[in-house]
Amino acid sequence: MINIYKGLFGLILSCFSTFVLAADAETTSKPQLVVQQQPIHPACIAHFLPIDPNGTVSDAMVNLNVCEKINKNKIFTINPQGFSSYKTQFGGAIGYKVLGKLASGSSVLQAFVNGGGSGTFDSLFIVSVAPVTFINQTVDSPANEQTIVYLKLERAIFVGDRCLSGIANVNIQGNSIYLTQYQGQNAVDCSKTRQVIIKM
Repeated sequence: MINIYKGLFGLILSCFSTFVLAADAETTSKPQLVVQQQPIHPACIAHFLPIDPNGTVSDAMVNLNVCEKINKNKIFTINPQGFSSYKTQFGGAIGYKVLGKLASGSSVLQAFVNGGGSGTFDSLFIVSVAPVTFINQTVDSPANEQTIVYLKLERAIFVGDRCLSGIANVNIQGNSIYLTQYQGQNAVDCSKTRQVIIKM
């Protein structure tokens, strides 16, 4: 499992250049993180995926300006459930969907990663968009204002695999997340669940 996470995290990420966090995109009836009316590429969200079974992540900020240039030709799709996903070089898939917003304004994402085998591992990400504006110039040129927009990870919650420990349902109330988590005896036994309250 650890090798799966390390391999997936080795992907280089990308996205779009001028960014807005919106409740809905024209491409789907589901909530989306969008830029210029297009959902943010799931390769950008992949930056936040855990690199080990303990949920450890290596990065908490994604430069969305750089993201665009790297992954602009990488095709992704949006399914009827609202998941934006793409296929990886390992034969698996990475995807996410926006579940809603906390009272604080931060967005709650459900993300998944499949390394090419049978396991599909769910996580919850709390994210926000953080633009940074600064002055850029040379010694002889006039000052030029430049803005870099980052996707900021505020909290990462590793959940688990399919019906063993994956996500059954999420309900957002205020700044609390009510997570219904599968507790099956095996990966296809979805008969048992438990509820966990995660307070921000």
